Amino acid sequence: MPSVFETPEFQNYIVVAVTTIDELKNFVVNDLCQVVIVDFNTFKCDENEALGLCKTLNPKATRIVSKETKDAADIADAVNKYKVFKYINSTDDKNIGKYIYEVSDQFFNFKGQQIQLADVKKQNLLLEEMTMSLEKTIDDRTHDLEKAKKAVEEHVQTIRGINKFLLDLSSLVSVEEILLVLKNEFKKFHKILPPILAIQATNDTPKLIYFNGGNIHTHIISKLWPDVIDIRKNNILDQEFLANELGRPLGPVLSVPLNSEHGNYVLFIESTLNEDEMQSLFAFLGDRLKAVTMTLERIVLDQEIRSASYMWEATFDGIEAPIAIIDKSFQVLRGNRYFSADKKICYRSLGGENKVCKGCPVNEPSSLAVKSAKISLNQRTYFVHSYPISEAGDASEHFVNHYVDTTRSEKLAGQIIQNEKMSAVGHLADHIAHELNNPLTGIRSLSQVLIGEVSEEGTLKSDLIEVEKASMRCQRIINNLLDFSKGSEPSSHQSISISEVINKTLPFLKAVTGYFEQEIDLIDDDTVFMDSQLLQQVVFNLINNACQSMGEKGKLVIQTKKYSRDSDVWIELSVKDTGSGISGDNLKKVFAPFYTTKKEGEGTGLGLSVCKSIIEKYGGIIDVKSRLGVGSTFYVHLKSEEQ
Repeated sequence: MPSVFETPEFQNYIVVAVTTIDELKNFVVNDLCQVVIVDFNTFKCDENEALGLCKTLNPKATRIVSKETKDAADIADAVNKYKVFKYINSTDDKNIGKYIYEVSDQFFNFKGQQIQLADVKKQNLLLEEMTMSLEKTIDDRTHDLEKAKKAVEEHVQTIRGINKFLLDLSSLVSVEEILLVLKNEFKKFHKILPPILAIQATNDTPKLIYFNGGNIHTHIISKLWPDVIDIRKNNILDQEFLANELGRPLGPVLSVPLNSEHGNYVLFIESTLNEDEMQSLFAFLGDRLKAVTMTLERIVLDQEIRSASYMWEATFDGIEAPIAIIDKSFQVLRGNRYFSADKKICYRSLGGENKVCKGCPVNEPSSLAVKSAKISLNQRTYFVHSYPISEAGDASEHFVNHYVDTTRSEKLAGQIIQNEKMSAVGHLADHIAHELNNPLTGIRSLSQVLIGEVSEEGTLKSDLIEVEKASMRCQRIINNLLDFSKGSEPSSHQSISISEVINKTLPFLKAVTGYFEQEIDLIDDDTVFMDSQLLQQVVFNLINNACQSMGEKGKLVIQTKKYSRDSDVWIELSVKDTGSGISGDNLKKVFAPFYTTKKEGEGTGLGLSVCKSIIEKYGGIIDVKSRLGVGSTFYVHLKSEEQ
């Protein structure tokens, strides 16, 4: 039997001392054996075999060798190879207890470490199981999150695609552009041909818009396509209709109605998609059809509005009268071709004026009644009909003004009145001529007789000569009045000097010119080709009128000058006064027959009219410039005899 140390001091340890191989095999294999003492003093066996069994059977036990004779090499080999803790001489060694204590401390430390390691290992296993479970949970959740993330990303991509599609549609201005956008959208479906759009807008001819060779074509159709209420696939009627209209066979056709209140629109899609792909196409179309329909309606309505607007503009531009929509501030909101595009104020745009027309009906208090008025613009006369645009029964702020040009009709009416007046004047002048010519002939004849009888001494003869000339001039004036009233051509032409005519006329006006300062500036070479008596009549009237306009004081300026215009040489006669001037309204009428601003009995209104008639009969021009409070200047332009 092996020796077992069961002394009190070793009661917590199992220490076995073996002396045979059998004891070694029976006891050392027990895990409770903490210390194995191999007594080679009594154990007669191979040391390597015994120590090898100890290490193999119970590697945890501490090995102590009892041997009296020891070889250093054997000890080193046993320590290194078999992990022998201590060599003692015999089991009776007094220090064996000390060795056992040392071994026990190491054993229990090791055992504690083993227990701790076992606990740690157990915890690690548990932690590993928990980790694996957590990893599985995380993997499952991560997979779900990735799946959800992928779904969200796909949804975001879909939304972005729809937003881009809507953005593309918002900038389109033609139906053909819609078809081009749809073609690009359908590129993700590889089994779809470019779409075909059938359109029948309200009151418009039905047509097909389709791609042919990469270009967009429009085909007017005579027969309407079959009714399409809901989306349908591979309808034989649709295929036959498209084949007949396009002149080619078609494969399976998907007919998609674009439901609209403003027209009949159908999208035909030729494709070879299977059922799954077709469902994907349906979802794709479902997100876009409403936007396509709204865009199509917008474009068609815009085209109809533009067409109607163009028709109205063409209609109003074709009207031979100015028409415009005007607001209370006289802004032209819309106008036909008579209104200037760069001038927005009506009186500037139509007549080039800088102030509101006198009598403009737009200037009157607002009401819903049609107003009419007569206005003058740029030397033209208009009769304006102003139609208020009613806005919910309120007083209108906008008006449709229709301008009827009455310039010509009023001129014709004036000419008729003038002709009647001149006819009356002619009859009157004819009777007066007979009544005045007889005494004037007597005066002239008597003057000639007396001239031959009086002596050369004194002034009597020269006075008689002037009387004879004055009577002759009166006869000429009467004849000129008859010619004026009859509209006859100039009676005679001769070379006369304007300066000479002025110098001969001034003495007859001494009574009216004597009060005023005079400035006479005449050129020498101012010969013109006309009747001298008529020119004298013009000069007389102009100077007489100038003096009458100045009252009791002022300055009379008479000038002549020569100038060139359009390769012709002209003579200008100007008569200037510093009188009260002529207002703008009266300035336009000064040459009108029978028009006068003088008091009743002081003028007939024929003086300037006769002057204008005389000058124009000889190819001349007469005009006037005047400022109120400053004076007036009358200009007579006649071609020089040099022509």
